[in-house]
Amino acid sequence: LKARSVAIGHKRLEGDVVRPRKTKGLVIFAHGSGSSRFSPRNTHVAHQLEVRGFGTLLLDLLTEREAYDRRNVFDIPLLAGRMVEAVRFARSDAELSSLSIGLFGASTGAASALVAAAQLPQEVAAVVSRGGDWLEYEAGEYSAGTDTFQYAVVDALGARATGSVRVGIAQGPERGGQAKE
Repeated sequence: LKARSVAIGHKRLEGDVVRPRKTKGLVIFAHGSGSSRFSPRNTHVAHQLEVRGFGTLLLDLLTEREAYDRRNVFDIPLLAGRMVEAVRFARSDAELSSLSIGLFGASTGAASALVAAAQLPQEVAAVVSRGGDWLEYEAGEYSAGTDTFQYAVVDALGARATGSVRVGIAQGPERGGQAKE
């Protein structure tokens, strides 16, 4: 794994990029509700992706000063703009520019990831959003094939269960595929 710190956009947002030797794609994390790139949940998910061959970019969507104003935590257009900057950074970075990009978000981060993906439909291959007890997958406009996700669930008593989900993505008729009745 190759790790490095980066500064993104005109606000020089702090981020950390990790790239495995044979990288399958890049997942950019959008933290929500005032969290940071050091969120234990997201760093755990990032590590799981990294050991499976995905690069990750965890960044703070707000500067330290901006984070003190709680209104910014819920400013979806602001957060989405920062995600757009992160995607553009990845597209301009020599080590990342050729990778397919997925966005991963939780809470307000999920909303900002969805808005950013809508603004850059040809740049974002997929969006995954999570809540406390749900996971939502949305394939990008130009996606096709399969994706597999592993997940773990821990209940209030500490019991742990794991599973996997395979998602098939078919090319729709508007993209040249054949619709079946």
